[in-house]
Amino acid sequence: GAACMLVARPAGGAAAQEARMAKLREIERAASLLAERDSGGAGGGYELEISNQDGSKIELPAADRKAFSLGALLHAKATAH
Repeated sequence: GAACMLVARPAGGAAAQEARMAKLREIERAASLLAERDSGGAGGGYELEISNQDGSKIELPAADRKAFSLGALLHAKATAH
């Protein structure tokens, strides 16, 4: 027999899919910009600080802090919708 594949498409077609993808790209861009902010400087009123359950600041290398912050921001946005 011939192989077949099932493709699930959301209701609303390609235009709705493209609008959703554009929104996701914008969310990712905003989260990336926030994750890049240094918690030790003037961040325009927005500072991300990673702390443990006791409230003590956790010092991480810049790349790890950025990756963790980006993941946390994207997770928060995803659970809000």
